[in-house]
Amino acid sequence: MKVLFIGSGKKPSTFIQRRIDSLREINVTCFLPLENEVHKRNYAMYLLKIMLFHPKRFHFFIKIYRAQKGIDFKLKIKRAIKYIDFIENVPDIIHFQWISHVNSFEWLINYFKKPVIASVRGSMVTVYPNNNPTYKKLLSKSFALTDHVHCVSDSLKSICIDEFNITKEKVFTNYNGIDTQKFKPSKGKEEQRMPFTLISVGALMWRKGFLLQLLILKELQNYPIKLICIGKGEDEFKLQYQAKKLGLLDRIEFVGEKTEDEIISYLQQSSVYISTSIAEGLSNSVLEAAACGLPTIAFECEGMNEVILNDMTGFVVPFGDVKEMATKIIALKDDEETLKKFGKQARDHVLENFKIEEHVKKMTYFYKELIK
Repeated sequence: MKVLFIGSGKKPSTFIQRRIDSLREINVTCFLPLENEVHKRNYAMYLLKIMLFHPKRFHFFIKIYRAQKGIDFKLKIKRAIKYIDFIENVPDIIHFQWISHVNSFEWLINYFKKPVIASVRGSMVTVYPNNNPTYKKLLSKSFALTDHVHCVSDSLKSICIDEFNITKEKVFTNYNGIDTQKFKPSKGKEEQRMPFTLISVGALMWRKGFLLQLLILKELQNYPIKLICIGKGEDEFKLQYQAKKLGLLDRIEFVGEKTEDEIISYLQQSSVYISTSIAEGLSNSVLEAAACGLPTIAFECEGMNEVILNDMTGFVVPFGDVKEMATKIIALKDDEETLKKFGKQARDHVLENFKIEEHVKKMTYFYKELIK
C-alpha cells in the first residue's frame, strides 16, 4: 500500500513524523515529495537542463503542465516545476496533512484519481475562518474535493459537521496517539522531582497563550511555585520582557527548544502541566505530560475534555480564568495524595485511549478499506 503524504514539509512536525515512522514500521509505503525550489529567473535554464540531462523529470514536468486547467501558462509552468516530484510514484491514496492545502492540488487529484483524505488539525477550521470569508470559501472547496476528512479530535469533528456541513459519513476521528514506552514516569520520580514546578511545552506564540501563564504565575506570587516554559517562537523576547515587568524572572525559566529526551526528563521532574492554548486540535504536549504521569490543568479549548478527565486526571477551566486556574494549582500543591492519584489516572487514561500503535492500526485499516 502506497500513501502520498502532502504538506509534511521539509521538516515534518513532530506529530506528523511520528505517524509516518509508525506507518513505515508496519510496511506502509509513505511518499513525502518536496517542493522543487527554482527562482523564476532560472526557469528557462532549469527546463533546458532537465530536457537535455534528465528526460524523466522533463516528462513529469510535461505531465503536470498538462494536468492543470483554468490558469495562465506562466503559473502552469511555475507550478509544474515546483511540484515536479509529486507524480514520480503512483499512490494508492493521497493524504493531505492540512485541509487547507487541498484546494491548491485539484490538478493532482484529477491526475491520479485516487481516494483523497485530508487532516483537520486545529486552527485552520477554528481561528483562520473566523474573520476571513475568502479563506472560509477556499476551505469549503477543499472539503468538497476531499473524499474523507480525518480529524485529530472529536471536538474538531463536531466543528466540521456543524460549521462546514460535512456529512457524518465523510468525517472520522483518529487520534495522533503517543508512544507510551518512551513517554512514561521515571522509576525514581519521587527522588528526581523538583520542588513544586509547573511546566508547559509549545511554540512561544500568541495561540498558545503564554502571557496568560505569566498572569497565572503572578496570582501565585505568595506560593513557592516555579514555571518552566519549553519552546521557542516569535513571542519569546516579548514574553521575557513581560515576565520582567511582572517581577517574575526569578520564578520562570524560558529554556528554549529541547530534544524529545530532554522534554521527557523535564516532564518527569515536574509536578503539574499547564495549558493556556486559545485554540488546539488535540494537544500533543498534554498527551505527553499525561503519559509521563502529570496531572494537567488547562483552559477549555478543542480536544481538552478528551485528553483530560475533569477532576480525575486534572482540571479544565473556563478560558482566560486565571484566578480559577491558580486556585486549581494551589489545590493540587496542597494535596499530595490527589496530585499522585491524578498523575496515575492521567497515565492510565493515555494507556487506555491514546497509544500510538492502536491509532496507526486503525488508520491503516481505514486505508485498506478505501482501496479494496
